[in-house]
Amino acid sequence: MNMLSRACVNALEDSGTPGAAMAVLETETDVERHTFGLLCKKGDASVRSSTLFQAASLSKPVTAWGVMKLVQTGRLYLEDTVYEGLTVRHLLSHTGGLAPVHDLGIRPHEGGGDLLTDVRSAHPVGEFWYTNAGYSLLQILIEKVSERSFADYLYEEILEPLGMKHSSFNLGSDQLVDDAARGHDYLGLQVPVLWHSQQAAAGLYTTLDDLIRFAQANLNGGGGVLQPDMVALMHNRVERPIPYGLGYHILTLPNSTRLIWHSGHNRGFRTWIGLVPKRQKALVVLTNSDYGQSVIAEVVRNWLELMIDNVPDSAKQTLDLLPKTRYQRYQQDMSSLQR
Repeated sequence: MNMLSRACVNALEDSGTPGAAMAVLETETDVERHTFGLLCKKGDASVRSSTLFQAASLSKPVTAWGVMKLVQTGRLYLEDTVYEGLTVRHLLSHTGGLAPVHDLGIRPHEGGGDLLTDVRSAHPVGEFWYTNAGYSLLQILIEKVSERSFADYLYEEILEPLGMKHSSFNLGSDQLVDDAARGHDYLGLQVPVLWHSQQAAAGLYTTLDDLIRFAQANLNGGGGVLQPDMVALMHNRVERPIPYGLGYHILTLPNSTRLIWHSGHNRGFRTWIGLVPKRQKALVVLTNSDYGQSVIAEVVRNWLELMIDNVPDSAKQTLDLLPKTRYQRYQQDMSSLQR
């Protein structure tokens, strides 16, 4: 068992997280897969690399690929106005000044309501304020421009061409296979299988194997789906002070190491993907517990230290890698949901 595997196993035990799936890409083609624990705390089925997890906000980079495919084919432009003066670029980069909106999930087919209901301005346009609202507008835009459902368009134009054939934005409890992780809350209780009407922001179901393919496409210049210049545009800050590109967080570490990353949190799930294009490295971590961030923090910290020796405290703060008790994790998440 290597260092990252040991870190993951220890963090799973310490946090009470039932299961995790992890992939380490040393190069685009040199991939290590590791799976740990159980699909469900009360069951005995083990996590596999084909296990379905809720991707949570890892949905956003995938959605961004869908938008950029429309840009690449000339059906959209980044400076097109979408909503009350906000452009496609504003929405992709969270610089539209929209208020935070959270999708806590509903039981499948209960009805998700109008995506525009909670879309409202709260901050100056041009400043970075992370919110699901911009991606809800992009979801509506994709359906209007493509004349397809959002889930169908993303599957046909992005997921299937990349080989992510087990992933979907349109899965409910009646469609889940047996090999699907169940989420667990801060009390260790299993969360009902929930559907997210904000599909573009939080609705993707995916597997470790499929996210490996997504990471590889990011490292190799688009995987034949997007052109390399489109991927490069997504991987760069929209403006120097803004810590976000088009669908990804951007963080510069020591030795000019640029980390392209995104985290995700739906009820009962924590996820993370990180890419270092300059070194052709990537990391994917999927967990099935609200406490999974403790697992992610331990694995990501070790992964980064293997590359750059010393991760500054400022970077650890940005990436949420600093140690926290279970209660502190809970308080932090409750606070973010109330903002």
